[in-house]
Amino acid sequence: MEKIILVLVSAIICPGVVFGAALSKTVLYQAPDECKWSGFSENDIVLVCSLRTINSELERTNFSVIQAQNTVRLRLECNEGLYYRSSLGDGSFSTLSELRELTIDYCKLNNISDGAFRGLSDLRNLTIRTHNSDWSTMRLELSSESFIEFRQLDYLDLSLNNIWTIPEGLLCPLKILTHLNMSYNEIQDLSNFHFSASLTSRKSRICVFSALVRLKKLNLARNNMNYIADRALEGLVSLTTIDLSDNQLTSLPPELFSETKNIKEIYLRNNSINVLAPGIFSELADLLVLDLAKNELNSQWINIATFAGLKLLQLSNNYIDSIPENTFIELTNLHTLVLSHNRLTNIGPMTFYGLFGISILSLDFNRINKIDAIAFKNCSSLQELHINSNKLQRVPEALAYVPLLKTLDIGENLITNIENTSLNLLESLYGLRLTENLIDIIKRGVFDRMKSLQILNLSKNKVRHIEPGSFHKNIQLQAIRLDENHLKSIAGLFNELPTLMLLNISNNHMEKFDYSHIPNRLQWLDISANRINELSNYFEIESDISLTTFDASSNRLTEVTANSIPNSIEVLSLKNNHITTIQPYTFFKKPNLTSVDLFGNKLTTLEPNALRLSPVPAHKALPEFSIGEIHLNVIVIWIGYKK
Repeated sequence: MEKIILVLVSAIICPGVVFGAALSKTVLYQAPDECKWSGFSENDIVLVCSLRTINSELERTNFSVIQAQNTVRLRLECNEGLYYRSSLGDGSFSTLSELRELTIDYCKLNNISDGAFRGLSDLRNLTIRTHNSDWSTMRLELSSESFIEFRQLDYLDLSLNNIWTIPEGLLCPLKILTHLNMSYNEIQDLSNFHFSASLTSRKSRICVFSALVRLKKLNLARNNMNYIADRALEGLVSLTTIDLSDNQLTSLPPELFSETKNIKEIYLRNNSINVLAPGIFSELADLLVLDLAKNELNSQWINIATFAGLKLLQLSNNYIDSIPENTFIELTNLHTLVLSHNRLTNIGPMTFYGLFGISILSLDFNRINKIDAIAFKNCSSLQELHINSNKLQRVPEALAYVPLLKTLDIGENLITNIENTSLNLLESLYGLRLTENLIDIIKRGVFDRMKSLQILNLSKNKVRHIEPGSFHKNIQLQAIRLDENHLKSIAGLFNELPTLMLLNISNNHMEKFDYSHIPNRLQWLDISANRINELSNYFEIESDISLTTFDASSNRLTEVTANSIPNSIEVLSLKNNHITTIQPYTFFKKPNLTSVDLFGNKLTTLEPNALRLSPVPAHKALPEFSIGEIHLNVIVIWIGYKK
């Protein structure tokens, strides 16, 4: 069998191999030693070669040993741990005339010469990712004629190469290119990037980036660009998506998008943009997504002229402290507006006027202390609202205008009372988050109209009392969090919830617990960090309940008995209690048991058969018991045996 890492005159081709029914029409030859065929169908079959390097001081590489026939997709993967310089000689792939896709990954190339790809005139897809930044001194330098052969190239990925400059004319031959990815490089500006052609250069027919009339997607994220020349995108008339995220841009030239009328998505996240030219986006009739998150924009640049026709507007992590009335009046198609992590203090009656199609609104992590009673009057389609981490002292009356709301996050505010508020009107609500407020009492009726409610988070409040029956009409509830409150009892609260699966009431002031307080189908229960001294089972229902995960750690338990542990249990934590006694056969007839944590108790003696188990099937592992460092006076332990 031939090896790639040899300088050979000819290749010995072994008899063909048929790759199953899906590849019945494709007869493949035996791959060279460093290579293997990968893929599951005729359309995605690829020859993958795992090499140390390409033409380095370690070895010489000859790709002519790869048979040209049927080699349509080739992937070359160098050893990412070897820091040896690779190189491509003239005509390295000239024998692979049928190649359509070529990927070179982790090969530390420092340049690509004019003739490196000679013979690949039908290549459609080229990916070169050297990861040169792993070797800080290594850059990838390109020649102006490196891609001269590529008349059919549609997709070009030059990301992760530590490229600093683009030579003039490099992309001129790529007249049908639709995707260009140059992210994760060190390109500093677009003035010498040659996207556009000046009138002088156009008249003299100098080929520059304006030749890319079919380019649809351009990715320049994660570079070091701090400057973009005016009309830098000139000639890119088919562009639909541009990503300039994670650069160092402070502004955008006013005519940057003057010729990209078809653009639909613009990503400018995580720059330092602090100014927007008037009307810079106003002529982009097809623009759907504008991401300006994590910049330095203030309220001055949020106005009617800035945004029109958008479906998604991302403005989080800026310096916006107010929004003028009717700012969004022309955004009737907007479905997502994100204003998180700004400095807003007040939402006026006309702030969101015109957002008739809005479905997701994020106002979290601001300083909002007031939301006008009719602020959401025109947002009747709203389904997801985030107003958490603000300074609201009451539930906004404006919620009365969003009857279709499914998710409401109003956590981390200063709310003390939730009865007789607009919350009672949210009949479609699926998830409600009220964590970290100042709520102390929950009265019956507050949640009665929320027939669709499935997830309720009331953790980290000051709840000391919940009236029995407060949740009885929320029969679809699946998860409730009441941890870190001041509850002393849960009797009569959860029995009528047939679909409840998760209940967290840890870190409260409970002194008593009985299994009759929880619904039979509950699977996950946390009552840790309370003051409970006994796991009561008055009605002896250990065989009827469904608990699989139970945390009763950090309480005041002194004894564990068989009927104090459900038969369905899988994971049990009783650590950091005051347990001195485990009754014989406590864990008997617990067939699903996998682990028990008894660490941090006061065990000095184990009764005979205290840890005795029912016979464990041969295919299952024995449960793990964590008891910690204890000194046992009497040790007679029957763990169990295999069937």
